[in-house]
Amino acid sequence: MRRITGRVTDTEWMAENEEYALEIMRVAREHARRFGHPELALYADELAYAMAHREVEAPQTLFERVALAIRQKNGPADRAD
Repeated sequence: MRRITGRVTDTEWMAENEEYALEIMRVAREHARRFGHPELALYADELAYAMAHREVEAPQTLFERVALAIRQKNGPADRAD
């Protein structure tokens, strides 16, 4: 992203925060579409695939179990503008 868009991303925060990772995917796809950088869309697709196929630790609390069940049912949200 930085090489193409000049935007710095925090990969460690992407690994910890799903909302941030989803926003980075959205920005990459939007930039790819608007400015003709298809490799950014491919990177976003690779991140989406990795997120969908990551190892998930067993939830400990009822809230975590419900949240995991909802995520597994709905899949990762991909907001398109």
